[in-house]
Amino acid sequence: MNIDFINPFIDAVSDVLITMAVLQCNPEKAVSKQEFEDQGDVIQGDVTGIVGMVGDQFKGFVAISFTAPVALGIAERMLGEELETIDETITDLVGELTSMIAGGAKLRLSEQNCEFGMATPLVVVGDCHRIFLSVKGGSSVIPFSTEVGDFFIEMYFGPVN
Repeated sequence: MNIDFINPFIDAVSDVLITMAVLQCNPEKAVSKQEFEDQGDVIQGDVTGIVGMVGDQFKGFVAISFTAPVALGIAERMLGEELETIDETITDLVGELTSMIAGGAKLRLSEQNCEFGMATPLVVVGDCHRIFLSVKGGSSVIPFSTEVGDFFIEMYFGPVN
């Protein structure tokens, strides 16, 4: 996947988390999902926000997966209160974060004349779930580390038929 397409998402994640949660995040190198899993890494989240995107030139999905400790740590920083379980507050927060990140990437991509529409985010909850999205095209995984733990963005994009 083209780095000019990936970087707006990396920048949007960093901007949203530093602004909303005063949380610095450090992205690692983007790799294909196949390469990532060939290294023995499996993306497992407890709560994942997924948003579909369609433009004139591409269609696909972005999934942002958090373990429970990371989601709870971000929520504590954003809301100023300690939460103990993944509940409606956390799922709403992950949906909003997903929307803000996708919106930030959309703005950056529009500056590169890459326009697209976004669906309303979907949030999936469950212990150590894995996300399998199918799009004919490329997939990338971007691991992020923070002081509250690690999380991942999975991107699946392909050409519009």
